[in-house]
Amino acid sequence: MPELITYNLQTGETTTSEFIPPEIPPVPIEEIRAGMVVSRGQGRIALHRAEKLSALEAYISSPTADPEVVIAYQDAATWSRTSATTAALQQVLGLSDEETDDLFRAAALIEY
Repeated sequence: MPELITYNLQTGETTTSEFIPPEIPPVPIEEIRAGMVVSRGQGRIALHRAEKLSALEAYISSPTADPEVVIAYQDAATWSRTSATTAALQQVLGLSDEETDDLFRAAALIEY
């Protein structure tokens, strides 16, 4: 176990005790997701690498696609994990919340 060593400048005395690190509460997943924002290009490359882009493009091209989702997909400069468009496309692709989180994490690492 790590030790905590304390030195008193006035007396010159050194004491040693067991170091107990403070507990850090986990960050709620909703807070993490709120910070997940990627560029359209990063998102499309991540979808391509995950072999999901062609299915998504097929939906976007279909006559049954929600026009607002199509516009947001095609025109948004950035994609937010917590947006209604992301939720709709997540359902279209049949992705779980964790799979969608993973796609956003992967996209955030893409540089071009």
